[in-house]
Amino acid sequence: MIKEKRRKSAYRFIDRILRHRAEIQIAVDEARNTNNRDNFCRASSGQISDPTAAKALQNIIAVPFVTLSNGFHIKKPEKWLEAVNRLFDVLYPDEAKIINMLYNGHNAIKTSRICGVSMSALYHLRSECRHILAEIACQYDLISVVE
Repeated sequence: MIKEKRRKSAYRFIDRILRHRAEIQIAVDEARNTNNRDNFCRASSGQISDPTAAKALQNIIAVPFVTLSNGFHIKKPEKWLEAVNRLFDVLYPDEAKIINMLYNGHNAIKTSRICGVSMSALYHLRSECRHILAEIACQYDLISVVE
């Protein structure tokens, strides 16, 4: 029972990541470009005074979290975006197109009609993508299977 509950929760989170990935990318870009990133540019001895060094650190240190406009809080957003990109790399182009449409505002019925696939095939593909992204997220240490 706990295993099933944890799995459903992970798949809901994965669905939200896929649905909001463009917004996550924008939030990461904004976090990288803001000037008040003191917490990213601190050294062990204090604040870095050299603006070039501060900018270099700002570009190499990962953004620890972002919060989207709807309140969705994501830890390690760049790793999540990398995992999603890896998912789309392993999909066939037609599958990637279907998943892209499904998670970019089209409902399942409209997506199946436009792409010419049955609803059962669409749901099977969505389920397979959830599984693959969950596996990738485990590899990237974004989610864990056990507590």
